[in-house]
Amino acid sequence: MFDGGGRLLSGNELGSAGKTDAPSGQGKTRHMRKNRYQIQLEKIEEDGSRGASASFEFENHDDLFRIMDFMKSCGHFRDERDAVQFALGLKLLGDAMMRNRGELFRDFEPAFVSLMKKLKGRRNPER
Repeated sequence: MFDGGGRLLSGNELGSAGKTDAPSGQGKTRHMRKNRYQIQLEKIEEDGSRGASASFEFENHDDLFRIMDFMKSCGHFRDERDAVQFALGLKLLGDAMMRNRGELFRDFEPAFVSLMKKLKGRRNPER
């Protein structure tokens, strides 16, 4: 489910590895489908009323729902909500890091790659 660089792969990537859009013998380029998503966040005040909110759209080549399902079943989390929070947070952070390479993430990148390799390697044997 991950590539050699520690990036989560979508089902589309896993199922289409090596496929091209061109007939055999013609220029081979890999077509990556982009999925569109919208994230909406609302603060719920102590009295139950809705407070501040934020919403944004983004594109990603991964099927985030498939990744969330994988995280729910991997055995690393106490409940599904933790698994979903982790999956979304990890994907959003990883994408932001890739688009904004530089000094800010330089010290964190080795730990991030190590975490991705652990996720790729095995399910949690303790659960």
